[in-house]
Amino acid sequence: MGTLLSAPVSGALMDFDPYNTRTEADSTHQYGALVATSHGRDSYRHGKVGASNVSKGKLQQAPAPIANHVNQTIDSASNVAIGDKRVTLNNGGTAAAVGEYDQGWFITVDGTGEGQTLGVEHNAAAASSADIVVDLDQPLAVALVAGTTEYTLAHNPYNAFVEAAVQTRNPSGFPLRDLLLGDFGWLKNRGVSSALGGSAVSLGGILGSDASTAGAVTDATDQSGVDAIVKVGAASIVAGATGEYHPIVVSIE
Repeated sequence: MGTLLSAPVSGALMDFDPYNTRTEADSTHQYGALVATSHGRDSYRHGKVGASNVSKGKLQQAPAPIANHVNQTIDSASNVAIGDKRVTLNNGGTAAAVGEYDQGWFITVDGTGEGQTLGVEHNAAAASSADIVVDLDQPLAVALVAGTTEYTLAHNPYNAFVEAAVQTRNPSGFPLRDLLLGDFGWLKNRGVSSALGGSAVSLGGILGSDASTAGAVTDATDQSGVDAIVKVGAASIVAGATGEYHPIVVSIE
């Protein structure tokens, strides 16, 4: 495996093992904590499995954006002052699970205070009829106006990652082992990994998520235009066949 070259997270990563999994209730590292191996060939990010069990060699992605948490207004009765680190948000009639947006982002989209990007420290659970209370990791630089300022909440792609047949979602990486719902583990985001081919994969092809098979990759040009797919790597070692796992060079970031 090689020793660690870098581990830009708090504390020592003595438990780093991409072939293992952890089942405790809380993460031992930040979502997306990055580790590079000493030989310089591979890097991994730490995350938590989302909606269902996931499989080795399959591409993982961020949770689906919630339409009613995009371009919504802050609560109609809650102005937010400069320096505040808590915001109360209209949830558009869609519930939010506790911690769903932890270590994700709060972005002010339009209106007073627009253009700010702040990390989410934590969000409380919110029923479909309730507002979402969000604690930020930095204070607001510009005040927000109740019922006027619009926001978007964005998930951390390593907090509850999923297998999905979606070509435009933020990719997370490839696990080297099967992981169960709620497990914590490591996803390869750079280096060589086996990858399931959703359709024939051409030698030299730039790869993105397949539109039909969850967790599979395919030539970007096989789909609806090169620019319509978020790229995850290249088939620069061998060509691949539909339904088979083949080595690709992962370059998610």
